[in-house]
Amino acid sequence: MGRVNGGLNLSRSFADFDYKQTSSLSWAEQMITCKPDVKSFDRSQNDEYILLGCDGIWEKYVDNNQGIIDLVNDDFKKGK
Repeated sequence: MGRVNGGLNLSRSFADFDYKQTSSLSWAEQMITCKPDVKSFDRSQNDEYILLGCDGIWEKYVDNNQGIIDLVNDDFKKGK
């Protein structure tokens, strides 16, 4: 798990101003920034859905990607 200085979980980057005090750096260059990492993926006709979750969800509930895909597929089959 990525933590800053052993304490701050990265999903909390929208605040925590103690980590944004280096005046010689822009907001995007600070130790912590709310500038998102954006990735683009080509969709295919076989894609059924897009599954998004924060790090807390993935850390607590997901052992592997296929496991969460199976869980979601099972819920869809049950009408959830």
